Amino acid sequence: MASSCSFCTKIHSLEVLKLVSLKSLTVVCKEVFEVRQSLTPFGMFSCLKEFDIIGCNLIEKLFTPQLILQLQNLETITVISCDSMKEIFAESNSDDNDRSIISLPKLTELTLEYLPQLKIVCKGSIRCGSSSSPLSIYDCPSLERQPTFYNF
Repeated sequence: MASSCSFCTKIHSLEVLKLVSLKSLTVVCKEVFEVRQSLTPFGMFSCLKEFDIIGCNLIEKLFTPQLILQLQNLETITVISCDSMKEIFAESNSDDNDRSIISLPKLTELTLEYLPQLKIVCKGSIRCGSSSSPLSIYDCPSLERQPTFYNF
């Protein structure tokens, strides 16, 4: 009889994740692996509603394409004072399509503040639950392009 560990069960039901001043953090989730299959077909972060990352200065790319697929209940994303952050929604290495669509149906707020190296939010567009752009940007001097938002 296979049983899931209590940590895996708890992380699956996690609704708020706040990562603050983690000096060695370089990635949020290195790989989306077998754990998700044992928990739910939707993935280990499928209940997550709020994601905040503050003062994590080594991370350059926040969300991988595989991780984005698990974040369908995410409502708010806040990224503040991450000195090395260059990209919020990273593209897959094999993706030649520069106009990809990221789907976050419940996203209503995306806040980006004090990100000196941020170049792009994403290369394509973001489909979200907000009827207006959820994007709030403050002090991101290197930002080259902002995504197009549209709702479902």
